[in-house]
Amino acid sequence: MVGIDRLTFINDHLFNEYRWLTMATVTWKARRDKGSPFSVVRHLDVLTLDSAALHARTLFDFFCDDKGTEGCARKDLGMKSPLNSSMYGTIKNELHGYLFHLNTGRLTNKSRPPIGSPHLKERVIDMFEEIRRLWVEFERLAPTDIAVALADARNRATMEGHEFAKVYGVAMV
Repeated sequence: MVGIDRLTFINDHLFNEYRWLTMATVTWKARRDKGSPFSVVRHLDVLTLDSAALHARTLFDFFCDDKGTEGCARKDLGMKSPLNSSMYGTIKNELHGYLFHLNTGRLTNKSRPPIGSPHLKERVIDMFEEIRRLWVEFERLAPTDIAVALADARNRATMEGHEFAKVYGVAMV
């Protein structure tokens, strides 16, 4: 990781990805549990889904993919092998091909979930739970200084999520 301290990267960047995924998931959960709090401005439903998917994709890529010289990956924090996520394997094409890129997969439905599979909008909480699982696994396998920083970042984001969930009157995911 060139030009940035590893602990700073965790505390500033990974923390924010996990924090905003948490906030988007709590908002999505509130919408599902209590009916849309955004009934007047329905586009906020889409923004919430987009935010959850964006931050989930960033973290899935970080934990599960190998990056070239431009991207930061878990190997920059001392873990050589990618973590395994069958969920990411299932939704990767949909995340990349439908939400984040304008490509021909949209026209041929290659970027859509397979028939019978849930749409991403039905998997927001599942994505969050899978990222949380990967995060905890990474903590367990990481060198001690990295593991401590990761646990602290996860705990800070979770505390904020609990506070945010109180605003909506829902339980934290």
